[in-house]
Amino acid sequence: MRIQPFSIATFSFFALVGPLQAQTFQAGNLSGDLVGKTALEWNTNPTYSSRNQLNDVFWITSLDVDSKWEFTKDNSLSFDLGAEYRDAFAHDELDSSNLHFSVFPNTRLEFLVRLSERVYLQVYDELNFYSDPTETTGVDPEGNVITDALFYERVHNTAGAFLQWELSDFDTLTAGAVRTDINSFTAAYANTELTAHTFSLNWQHLWNKRWSTQLVLSRYLNDYWEDLQNDSDGYGVSLVTTWKPSDYLTLVGDVGYQWRNFDRNGINGDRSDLSGMSWGLEAEHSVNEVFSYSLGYRDSVELGMISNYERTHSIRWATTYTGFNRSTITGRVGYEWSDDSGGFLAEEAERLDAQLSMEYQLGPSLDLNLRYGYLRKWSNRLDREYEQQIVRAELSYTF
Repeated sequence: MRIQPFSIATFSFFALVGPLQAQTFQAGNLSGDLVGKTALEWNTNPTYSSRNQLNDVFWITSLDVDSKWEFTKDNSLSFDLGAEYRDAFAHDELDSSNLHFSVFPNTRLEFLVRLSERVYLQVYDELNFYSDPTETTGVDPEGNVITDALFYERVHNTAGAFLQWELSDFDTLTAGAVRTDINSFTAAYANTELTAHTFSLNWQHLWNKRWSTQLVLSRYLNDYWEDLQNDSDGYGVSLVTTWKPSDYLTLVGDVGYQWRNFDRNGINGDRSDLSGMSWGLEAEHSVNEVFSYSLGYRDSVELGMISNYERTHSIRWATTYTGFNRSTITGRVGYEWSDDSGGFLAEEAERLDAQLSMEYQLGPSLDLNLRYGYLRKWSNRLDREYEQQIVRAELSYTF
């Protein structure tokens, strides 16, 4: 399980802001979307267990509100609020916190202001609640190994500010600062609680309408609240280029180098520091009006769950087909292999995941989504191997 990735990432100011989707309500300068969803999901192994697979069916219902208030043409305030609850039919221990339902608040507050003709400021705060069923193992008084469902519940709060300056029609400079706090409600995962800061400076140059380049400089600070994991600080630099040979093909490549020094205050047994390169390649191809696909490879580094960091190599293929009436079919296949940097419980693992889904428009505001997913993990730690299948049917209604 990964908690806080720190691979060097590209930055796009307006991609982060994001366009508002089709409006479903409007009152003066306030507009937005209101979407409700309900689903039935069959999961063969919701706790990712290697020995005690709790096959079950879940009922999941959610409500999402995305709103935007435009003060002026160039100044706006966005607010997103989501809530979800779920219930397991056969195993009450799979209900989060052993309740029959739980509410999962996900909110985002964002302020976008245009300071001058070429300078923009964005300030945001995003709060997300996660609850993932996992497994705990123990020994009873007779010496028998016993397992039980354990929920890894945590809150991620991310606050950031970005200042973008359009130097010219071809050059853009962006400076940003982001703080992330992770607070776990599960004592067994208290070692994952942390405060992380990322400072970045991004220069983007548009060579022509088909070719652009980004240079990203980053500074990382990471402080765990408990002394199991090692605190760290570091720097990163990356170069990203995007090239469109035609209107139907897009190629993206990036290469970066990262330095990170880890303290020795933790007790995870890992004394490794990070100094190495990461890179990735991706191609997106629109074959025709109804069929497109993407293929990519990535070599990345992320903070580890027990080790200082984890290096992952991944290959991904995804496709979309819209040739059927009122339907969209998507599929993806991914394979990755990873190695922990060290520690007492270092892991080497491989993972295969595949997903096929179909979305069908039942009416102007009602959609049906059918999805099948498969996940398989192999590991040198046998207690961390698992296999999982998911079948899900979901109805969504836009009010």
